[in-house]
Amino acid sequence: MQSEMSIRDKIKEFARKILKRNSTESAEKSAHPISYVSRIINPVDYDMEVFITDDGKYMDILQIICKDLMSASKDTISFDEACFEKLYKTATFDMKIVSLNFPTDTSRQQEYYKNKIESCRNEVFLIQLKEKLAELERITKYRTDREYYLIFFAENMDQYNDNYNTIMRALSRGTVPLIRKMSMDKKEAILFKMNNKSAMIGYV
Repeated sequence: MQSEMSIRDKIKEFARKILKRNSTESAEKSAHPISYVSRIINPVDYDMEVFITDDGKYMDILQIICKDLMSASKDTISFDEACFEKLYKTATFDMKIVSLNFPTDTSRQQEYYKNKIESCRNEVFLIQLKEKLAELERITKYRTDREYYLIFFAENMDQYNDNYNTIMRALSRGTVPLIRKMSMDKKEAILFKMNNKSAMIGYV
């Protein structure tokens, strides 16, 4: 478990890596400077796993849980649309939906086969298990899934809690929620990818 100081240092180092351009340099290059992601989403610190930008605002990223619309019923699709419509009507804060190609997550399957390999005493079956594990590792390395995220902002921690609860109330209705929290490592990977489009990232 990393100490609080080591995590804070990690966030600051991460911020230094993605803040590669500043407004002074871009203003000299163009009378109409491009709005780089790093100018809008520029974390410099964190508080309770919530990013703090250089202008003191709070920012967080939640993952939208996607569904197979081809197999979903019309009632299910209509209900999900109503949930997002409620969010747009009730939310008075800044938020943005973004999408990225992220490595396919096979971590649960890999863990299952690793446990099977450790307890297996049949050499023939053991070969098959190792082949299956290698296949899952290749999938994670070379295949990606299109994932969607909701980024939202707040002026302070109290407003952040209100905004977070607004999102959860709107998108966690019904038996299957449409939104979920993510680990800090994955949120860092998403921000890094957004600021470095050609960079390769692994699943976290």
